[in-house]
Amino acid sequence: SSDLLPGVRRRHLEYSGETWLGERFLSFLCDELKPCIDGEFRTLPDPEHTSAMGSSMGGLCAFQAVWQRPEVFANCACLSPVFQAPL
Repeated sequence: SSDLLPGVRRRHLEYSGETWLGERFLSFLCDELKPCIDGEFRTLPDPEHTSAMGSSMGGLCAFQAVWQRPEVFANCACLSPVFQAPL
């Protein structure tokens, strides 16, 4: 795909839950990374004790994590998030 050219950064593709890359990133966070962390460290794994945080495109990602996966994340901090139409 032309959106995946080497050396060209298109962060909206990686962070947006509206693309397959964004969906894969969120699935990785929720289905692989978080269970691994919860298994290795003394965490409170319930959603009410789990937050996502980010700025700019990361703020959008944090919002989408709570919106799309409420069984994992109950809280988010969106610092100057990017809410815009896809580029």
